[in-house]
Amino acid sequence: MAKQILIAGASGFIGQYISNKFREEGWKVKTIGRSDELNWDDKEGITTALNQSAVVINLAGKSVNCRHTEANKKEILESRVKTTATMNECIRQCSKPPELWLNASGMSIYPRTIEAVCTEESDTDKEGVFMAEVAKQWEAALYQHDLPKTRRVALRTSIVLAKEGGSLAELVKLSKLGLGGTVGSGKQMMSWVHLEDYFQILLWIISQKAIATPVNMCAPNPVTNKHFMKALRKALDVPVGLPAPVFAVKIGAKVIGTEASLALDSYNVVSKVLPQTGYEFRFSHLEQAFVNFWPKG
Repeated sequence: MAKQILIAGASGFIGQYISNKFREEGWKVKTIGRSDELNWDDKEGITTALNQSAVVINLAGKSVNCRHTEANKKEILESRVKTTATMNECIRQCSKPPELWLNASGMSIYPRTIEAVCTEESDTDKEGVFMAEVAKQWEAALYQHDLPKTRRVALRTSIVLAKEGGSLAELVKLSKLGLGGTVGSGKQMMSWVHLEDYFQILLWIISQKAIATPVNMCAPNPVTNKHFMKALRKALDVPVGLPAPVFAVKIGAKVIGTEASLALDSYNVVSKVLPQTGYEFRFSHLEQAFVNFWPKG
C-alpha cells in the first residue's frame, strides 16, 4: 500500500513540482489549500488526513514578492504562522500522527552578510529585520508544542531555481530585454538551490531519521549577484546586460510592486547538516543548474 503524504501550499511552483515528484515516487499525495482537497477551515478533515499520512509538508504562505506595506506584512506573517499553528493543533489531535513534519522557513532568519558564511549553527538575525522576524515566528509556531511521535524539521529555504516559476523566471525576462546586469553593488551574496535538489533533499530528510533540526535548503556554493547575473546572461546567450544601480532598483521595485530589499539584501548561507549526513547535491555549482535548464548543443 502506498504511503500517504499531505502537502499544504501545493499550488506554488515548488508545491506543484514536489507533488508530482512524490506521485512519481509512488506516494499517495493529498493537498491543503484554497482550491485543494482540503482547506484550512476544515480542521477535522486535516486531522483525518494527518492520521493517514506518514509525512506532512507545509509550504503555505503569501508570496513575499510584493510591496511590504503594513497590510501585506501582516498577511505575510499571519499566512505562515496561523497555518503552521493550525497544523500543530491538528497533529496534537491525531491518534496516529505523522512520523515527520517538514515546515517551510527562510534563510532570512540569518544576519545579512557578505563575508561571513551562515550555517545551521549560526546565530539568527538580531537587527529586527522584518523577514527575519517572520522566519523566527514561523519556526516558533512549528516547535510550539511537544509532539513526541512526530519528528520536525524547519526548511530554511534559499532562492529556489526553476526554469519556469519563481524569481529566476523574472530574471530571465529582464535579461532577454537587455536588463540583466549587476544589481546594486553586485557584491551581495545569493544562496540558491536547484528545484530538483530541493525535492531530493526532502527525500533525504525523510530517509535520515537522525535529522531533527532545521536544515538550510542551499547549494554549497553561494555566488555574488554579479557572478549570478553574468552566468545567467551566458546561459541565455545574451551578451550585454545593463546594470541597475541602487536608486534604479528602488524606483523599479515601486513601479512593479515589490521590495528592493529582495534584490539587494545579501545572504551567504550554506548547509552543514546535509553534507555531514551524506547528502550529495545534483547541482552544487550555479553553472551546472543553468546548463540543466538551457543545455548547449
